[in-house]
Amino acid sequence: MRQRHADFYHRLVFEAQKEMRTPNESAWFDKLDNDTDNLQAIMRSYLRDGSYEVAAHIAWTLWHFWLANTNLAEWQHWTKAMLNQLDGESSARAKAVTLRGSVAVWQGDYDLGIPLIQQGAALFGKLGKAHHQTEAMMMLGLALLNKGDRAAASEVMARGLGLPPTS
Repeated sequence: MRQRHADFYHRLVFEAQKEMRTPNESAWFDKLDNDTDNLQAIMRSYLRDGSYEVAAHIAWTLWHFWLANTNLAEWQHWTKAMLNQLDGESSARAKAVTLRGSVAVWQGDYDLGIPLIQQGAALFGKLGKAHHQTEAMMMLGLALLNKGDRAAASEVMARGLGLPPTS
């Protein structure tokens, strides 16, 4: 029964992934919002069962939803658990390290968060994951902007988008 529950919500996340960052995103946020408890339960289940790659994929797919709808302490626990178990150079590790950095930034810990996001962006680049690297660069730019470093934020975001330097 538990596996069917997890499979159902994993499929739901896969469907939602196709609609994220489209005009349908708001409707999907509403749908996911109704299932927050179940989504949190499957995240805990995947982490408990050692399915860190799946957990990292779900966390990456829904990161902007999770940050708005999940207790940051739980989100921090999830990202730490993934980061502690995913070593080497993999897409799952890049997702985990970038997300861990983003959580730290959301909690106001720029000294921890910014280097982690930089590390994740670099790893995505090394793995040839240009789309994910761009997302990580945008996260990094927003972190720098929130920290008050507009010049660095502008430069990072321009680089992430493949724009020429502003100087």
